[in-house]
Amino acid sequence: MDKFEEHKDWSFEVVMIRGRKSKIGEPYSALCNITIVNGEPSVEGLLSTEEGGITIRDIKTIKEFIGNMGFSKVNYCRRKPTGKEIGAYNIT
Repeated sequence: MDKFEEHKDWSFEVVMIRGRKSKIGEPYSALCNITIVNGEPSVEGLLSTEEGGITIRDIKTIKEFIGNMGFSKVNYCRRKPTGKEIGAYNIT
């Protein structure tokens, strides 16, 4: 997936992606927003309606997708019962 595209007099940059846990066109059970700021992707708004919430498999899938876009690191921010957690994952 290219992050930049030119079309006629315009240039476009992919800076926001919405991920849905589902097949295309079917109802989804989880979602996330990925924004790219200053060349670094950040995962925000991880939400799930599933009983177990967001799983390790979900996180691995999101990291793999971001890695396939050419990034080597992804930032995240999530809320836990103990407070806000901010961090980064290296993609290998």
